[in-house]
Amino acid sequence: MLNRKLLGQVGSQQLTSIGLIVSINIVFGLVSTGIDNAAHFGGLLAGGFVAWLTTPRERLFVLQDPVDLGQSRVTIKTDVKSTSKLTLAILVIVIIAGVLTQIGSQTYIEDIFGNKIPR
Repeated sequence: MLNRKLLGQVGSQQLTSIGLIVSINIVFGLVSTGIDNAAHFGGLLAGGFVAWLTTPRERLFVLQDPVDLGQSRVTIKTDVKSTSKLTLAILVIVIIAGVLTQIGSQTYIEDIFGNKIPR
């Protein structure tokens, strides 16, 4: 969505396809029993966050041509993201997953067969 103007019609169609698949999965998860939608929503949010952090910011620039032939030259410049933001995002996700796992493991104990029993 950050580069929607550059990607044009094809990018819009691909984004619509992704939205349709996500919608189908959410509806399927809501109407089916035994599916944990919290994990799906968490994955959707985490994936969107990582995609937002790692997507290059691209801009169109019109180059001034010293020899005017009637057509402008256009180039795309990419604002390269530093890897420190990606590393920080991954670290935050790992810490949150670890905390949630720890909280979840404290609410149940497992018997010798691996069955979870509420405390």
